[in-house]
Amino acid sequence: MPLTLADAWVHTLSPFLVRFTDTFGLRWYGLSYAAGFVLAWLAMRALAGRGVILIPKSRVADAMMYLVIGVVA
Repeated sequence: MPLTLADAWVHTLSPFLVRFTDTFGLRWYGLSYAAGFVLAWLAMRALAGRGVILIPKSRVADAMMYLVIGVVA
């Protein structure tokens, strides 16, 4: 039986990176959020160290906490 265009949209990828129970585990999109926050924190520290942004390097972690809370809310 030949493949159709509709067959291309069906996948068997699991949304879980690690599954602890049937409904609980680490999901891929959670990992992407965490990686994005870490990369943003590193970028903001580098930019603050060069003086490109107005946030002092010592306050970058505080700014990231506000950003994380804003994304979650």
